[in-house]
Amino acid sequence: QVRLVLEVVGLKDGMVRLLVDELAPLKPRYRVQDVLVGEPASERLTVVSREEGVVVLAWGGSGGLGEGPGGARVLLSAQPFRVDIVSAGELVASVNSRGLLAFEHLRLRGNT
Repeated sequence: QVRLVLEVVGLKDGMVRLLVDELAPLKPRYRVQDVLVGEPASERLTVVSREEGVVVLAWGGSGGLGEGPGGARVLLSAQPFRVDIVSAGELVASVNSRGLLAFEHLRLRGNT
């Protein structure tokens, strides 16, 4: 079983960047360069709550807790893997809400 790592970056105006990769890949994945003119400004994430299997992160808004204009929260669930993005108290995006995400890990040629 291949272990994965999730990188969550809070960006200005309540935006978020999610990156999923292998914890110990055979070789680094190709990352497309020059897609953005510059690296977007990031904001410090705050752990709002941590319960069994669920972590809530927040950034922006009033006090950096994800509330109010420009703020957002990310709910990370471990089993099954799911990421919910909430802005102004409303669910705006959900990753793997139906549990169908399949991550294709790097393998040596000839190994399946």
